[in-house]
Amino acid sequence: MKLIALVFAFTSFAAQASFIDESQIQYGNLTKGEPQITQDIFNERISQLQTVYAPIIKQLGGKLDLKGNWGNDKIVAQATQMFGSWKIQFSGGLARRPELSADGMTLIICHEIGHHVAGFPFVSGSPLGGYWAAVEGQSDYYSTQVCARRMWEQDRELNASYASKVNPAAKEKCDVAFAQVDDQALCYRTTVGLESVIQTMAALMNKPVPQYATPDTSVSRGNMENHPPIQCRFDTLFQGSICAADFDDQLIPGKKTSGGREGLEAEREASTNSCTAFSQFTLGLRPACWFKQRL
Repeated sequence: MKLIALVFAFTSFAAQASFIDESQIQYGNLTKGEPQITQDIFNERISQLQTVYAPIIKQLGGKLDLKGNWGNDKIVAQATQMFGSWKIQFSGGLARRPELSADGMTLIICHEIGHHVAGFPFVSGSPLGGYWAAVEGQSDYYSTQVCARRMWEQDRELNASYASKVNPAAKEKCDVAFAQVDDQALCYRTTVGLESVIQTMAALMNKPVPQYATPDTSVSRGNMENHPPIQCRFDTLFQGSICAADFDDQLIPGKKTSGGREGLEAEREASTNSCTAFSQFTLGLRPACWFKQRL
């Protein structure tokens, strides 16, 4: 009985991080449409992400357990950690949303991977279950800054085809952020993918689709642990896509620094793995609508 109680207590403290707040999904208002993703594409994308990220997560001390449930009609994309297993679940109900492209699906799973590996800022929590997950904004940022590049940087010919699909406002920033043609093309593809993510999110929440021309100009009083407003999330995804900073896959920024995971050393290490004024970048900075820089 004591063992059962201990397992239950540990399970209760195992934090969970989701792509979208379940309470914000307007199931009664969802429109129907032809999905862009088939079951074969669904399985293929999950397999690709598992192949690329299992070795990265293994060297970080975890075991990636990425599972897709095509038969689940609910909207599910979430990350959990327990007993060394770094879990991600993704449902067919989300994959079958007509707004979601295959690249959009990849970016949402990248967001969930980001909860595990993106690092500072972290969600605070109990000693048993908390402090492992990157906050929502950081996970969004990681998905486009790092994960998209890990997944697509070798697809040069396909990436080049996005030059005719990219939004002109996004293309202009991609061309300034990156000097190499291949990097620009990857940026184009990432922005097209993130637009699918944000269109899906807007449909699920029954909200207007955010625009490049209307960035969120609010200033957060601290690092948001909840899901930022949808325009803020769009801005974060876009800023990640035009961040040219390198990210060290051999560490989780801020996880093992002196001063704890909320300290200045944690922020300093994270700053060297992303675009910040501290690391001498002017483009691709995390938006102030959720991130409060202290350096």
